[in-house]
Amino acid sequence: MTLRLSSLTRIKAPQPLCWDRLVDLDTLLERTADNRLSVRRLKGSGLAQLGDVWDVSAQVAGQKQQGQFEIVTLDAPTRCTLRGGNKIYAITLDVELSAIGAEATRLGVKILVNARTLRGRILLKPLSVMAPVLQSRFAEKVGWVVSRLMDQS
Repeated sequence: MTLRLSSLTRIKAPQPLCWDRLVDLDTLLERTADNRLSVRRLKGSGLAQLGDVWDVSAQVAGQKQQGQFEIVTLDAPTRCTLRGGNKIYAITLDVELSAIGAEATRLGVKILVNARTLRGRILLKPLSVMAPVLQSRFAEKVGWVVSRLMDQS
């Protein structure tokens, strides 16, 4: 069983600026702090680099899930992919930036959650049924993160 969510957002900023803000993950995580999500860097420092690893703890469907994520693709200034998960889920987060003008950028974010176990399939089933609602919430969350990402303060 697989859950797929995606979002396309237009950012009123040049692609290089968007990329610079995106790969400054420590600042991004600080600006987008969420009490349901805890992220701690295990490997790497400063701007994101290939092979950097984070420990992530999140509330999902009322249950605490923990896992690790590693940057497996980093093609500046267009693409960053993180892969990881835990014993129950394999998760891929793919972020793509493309210039749509000198002062505008398209941000595409995709998340793919695959169940690794029977328990994972059982937990994903109700989420799959709620996919339209989750898709809407995901798009809203991406928009919120972008607003925080591009905030100058």
